Amino acid sequence: MAYETKTLLIAIGEIVKRANDVEEVYKAVAKIANAEGVLLDPFKEE
Repeated sequence: MAYETKTLLIAIGEIVKRANDVEEVYKAVAKIANAEGVLLDPFKEE
């Protein structure tokens, strides 16, 4: 597994542990994705 993948998984794990709701997690993941040039669809709670 690539080093970058490992660090992203660790960061996402920490975000999930500290989050109070799903939208909060999504926003943090979207910031990481945007930094890498990946645009995610807007969050919609169903």
